[in-house]
Amino acid sequence: MKVASLVRTGKTSKEIAEALGVSASAIDFHRKKLRKKLGLSNTSSNLRTYLLSLH
Repeated sequence: MKVASLVRTGKTSKEIAEALGVSASAIDFHRKKLRKKLGLSNTSSNLRTYLLSLH
């Protein structure tokens, strides 16, 4: 949930990783899982825009 809220604020994977004390690749993994759970199969779909639309 923390990753999703930080993605929503516009932070990059590197910025999120630094904030949470994990590697950027771990954040990329979580972003990929979020996309799958939300049905965003196309990588050109903007995850942040989708999360913002959920209100």
